[in-house]
Amino acid sequence: MIPNNRHSDRLTFTALQQKDAVAAYQIWSDPLVTKFMNIEPFKEITQAEAMIAFFEASLQRNEAVRYGVFYQGQMIGSCGFNEINWETGTTEIGYELAQTCFRQGFGTEMLKTLSEIAFNQLQLKEIIAEVEQENRASQQLLLKQGFKLISASEKQLTVYQKLKAE
Repeated sequence: MIPNNRHSDRLTFTALQQKDAVAAYQIWSDPLVTKFMNIEPFKEITQAEAMIAFFEASLQRNEAVRYGVFYQGQMIGSCGFNEINWETGTTEIGYELAQTCFRQGFGTEMLKTLSEIAFNQLQLKEIIAEVEQENRASQQLLLKQGFKLISASEKQLTVYQKLKAE
């Protein structure tokens, strides 16, 4: 069962809910934040509400989760498991931070927490992260957290993998 919430040293991770729509919209409407995401910057709050509804339904089906990431009570980003394949023990992760929170160690803390949930709580074996080749900061973050580059595709994506330690 996918956990609804988790705490790390500085951050609180809570499965996104409709009450988070305004804060999520503020992050997802920023072109600097969405530059390397698979979405265009949101133009209306209803887009954030629809995205959160999708994440809520995915969590209900035990297929995926998107956590709102909170620091000192303020949402500073989101992260989660985009899809969990329970048969193979694999998942793909995604994450983003508000630009005011870049380069403060929050990404490191987010990836560490996602890895702990995936490997220790969910007993998964593999985490995948697809990153655009231009997104050097994310690539460095993944490498720092023990992910290995496994492929670069023609779609300008690089794929990183982290395996559960035996």
